[in-house]
Amino acid sequence: VATGVVPIARLGFGALALACFPAARKRIDKSDMVRVALLGLVAMTIPFYLYPLAEQSVSSSITGMINGSIPITTVVVAAAILTRNMPSARRIIAVIIGFVGIALISIGSVGDGKGASLHGVAFLLAATCCYAFTSILSREMQVKYGTLTVLLWQELFALLFSLPLGIPALFDSQFAWSAFFALLVLG
Repeated sequence: VATGVVPIARLGFGALALACFPAARKRIDKSDMVRVALLGLVAMTIPFYLYPLAEQSVSSSITGMINGSIPITTVVVAAAILTRNMPSARRIIAVIIGFVGIALISIGSVGDGKGASLHGVAFLLAATCCYAFTSILSREMQVKYGTLTVLLWQELFALLFSLPLGIPALFDSQFAWSAFFALLVLG
């Protein structure tokens, strides 16, 4: 399966699953559409392309470790954005230690035969930053509309943004039931 197929399949299957829940099928005010679309771009479109690109050159163990850094990345981003509620010095030190540990292991894994490439690690770190930003910025929309509604609209916008790269990728792929079911579960 070509890389561009992964995001459109995940988003399409995910949107279908969410649409099964009546709570997800609420309208979003026109005044909030741009913000929800931006959340879809940053929360789903970008990371859903970065992960399959990274996994071409990064082992799944390194991917899992970097993916596990999302809470730490979120704390760092939150501290930078939400300065009114600064964490304690003890928490800041703990986060810095965790972040440095992940960075050292990630960078130490780069090289021939070590399980990761520098660009793959950079793609994964960029994806975690996308998730960190959106976990903070989507809160207001989720309180206003509900999580399922916001997720469905984000998926629909992300699917729309993914189509220009996804449709041509469909023609570069061959159908396989194993890939279909894997993407169905990922969706």
